Amino acid sequence: QFDGADIRLQLFKADLTDFDSIQSAVSGCDGVFHLASPVTDDPVQMVDPSIQGTLNVLNAALQAGVPRVVMTSSIGAVSMDPHMDPNVVVDESCWSNLEYRKETK
Repeated sequence: QFDGADIRLQLFKADLTDFDSIQSAVSGCDGVFHLASPVTDDPVQMVDPSIQGTLNVLNAALQAGVPRVVMTSSIGAVSMDPHMDPNVVVDESCWSNLEYRKETK
């Protein structure tokens, strides 16, 4: 429970591939939390809509002058390589090792 959320927090359901619906949802916001992504095993139905949806959220927020956007992802976006140097700090610059993913898929 967040103090003030009952009057300061609004949740929107929108089609991320529809820029106008995103634009109207972010208008007047102080911040946007982007949590949405299609869930499917078909890469065409997941990757392209995810990319376009994220671009729509970011562009709509930019046009609306939203000062802060928080984007999240799932562990499904990152596959840790057991051969990775244990001394490396994992941060936003770390990406899945594509060759390792191909071997373990």
